Amino acid sequence: YHRVLEVPDVLNPGDIDKIIFDWQMDLLARYFNVRSLGQALQELEAGTLPARAVSITFDDGYADNLSNALPILNKYNLPATVFCNHRLY
Repeated sequence: YHRVLEVPDVLNPGDIDKIIFDWQMDLLARYFNVRSLGQALQELEAGTLPARAVSITFDDGYADNLSNALPILNKYNLPATVFCNHRLY
């Protein structure tokens, strides 16, 4: 994922909103084995990664990952990894 918008943005159709993200997280929680990225890598290396394993990641570290995505992730008790891309000038 990159962003989780408050409401849909017709100018950015590739960015999902909170309603769609909530629906997707509900599906992941119900039908998949959600793992933190670290846990998934350890299980993969050990040969113990379960079927339908998935890790949730966010690229770029947008503020809406915290304000919009985190409450939904917490609702379903799902781990996620955020990759932040910040430049220091």
